[in-house]
Order: sequence, then structure tokens, then C-alpha cells
Amino acid sequence: MDYPNWFAGSNGSQDNFAFFLEGMKGNPVQALQIGAYTGDASKWLLDNILTHPESILTDVDTWKGSDEEVHEKFDWEDVEKTYIDKVGGCTRRYTMTSEEFFDENTRTFDFIYIDGSHTALDVFNDGIS
Repeated sequence: MDYPNWFAGSNGSQDNFAFFLEGMKGNPVQALQIGAYTGDASKWLLDNILTHPESILTDVDTWKGSDEEVHEKFDWEDVEKTYIDKVGGCTRRYTMTSEEFFDENTRTFDFIYIDGSHTALDVFNDGIS
């Protein structure tokens, strides 16, 4: 299936990342992404910002989708396979909820991209965790 690339789409995420994260390029950066979907943002970050050999991208996703109507038509096993095909072993990948991740996590991050659950409460909780 051909999945939409919301990261490079009209919402400006990719352009904002290029502008605001340029200063991190070439430095050892610890980055966390909540909600990895098909890996479009992951691939872009790895190719354009996390270029230092000590940079690490940690991706957290359930790969089960949400109750958003647009997610109903997706085969989430295939979405996860698409992610794996795109980024391979270039990330630390956690298949769990962000709440589960933050309950176990002891690391700190230089940059966190929150794009998992889109409910206001979940985004708030991810932001303060």
C-alpha cells in the first residue's frame, strides 16, 4: 500500500525540522520520536540531522494505529514493515505506548518529536513525561 507521507506534506513539519534543527547537524544528538508510523520522519532525521556517528534516534510506536478515521484503512503490520524497510536497524525501536516507554526510560534526549496519539491529553502527557 502507498501510505501518505504526512511529515513531508503540507503541514510543514519537514521544513520546520530543517530550519530549527540545522544547528544539531553533525553533533552527537540523542533524539526521541513518539509515533514513528512508516519512518518518513525517522529517515529524514537520520539522513539530514543525526549525521554524527554517535547520534541515536529512538522511535516509540505501537504500530497499531489509533481511533482516527484515517487509520481504519491501514494494515498496521504492513505499516510497521514499511518502517523497518525504510530505517532498518538505524534506530532504537520500541513497540509500545509512550506511557510504557516513559515508565521504563532513564535516558535524556536533546530533541523529542511528539507525534503519536493526537488527543490533547496524550500529547500533554508525552510532553511532561
